[in-house]
Amino acid sequence: CENFVSSQLLYTGTLAEFSDGRRLELGRFLNSGKSRSYRVVFELQDVQDALGLAATADFIWEVTPS
Repeated sequence: CENFVSSQLLYTGTLAEFSDGRRLELGRFLNSGKSRSYRVVFELQDVQDALGLAATADFIWEVTPS
């Protein structure tokens, strides 16, 4: 990721806020010969209440015909 250059920020906020069934439109580019790369960055809160806790997140990439 050290040479990754982002063209736009798609989402900023907590995973709890994102988990409300939100979808991101990532654009249409299938069958165009183009490719895209995405980088997901997580920041953990430095709070005592989180000590010993665990969390998981699942992301689903969906392709829909145009």
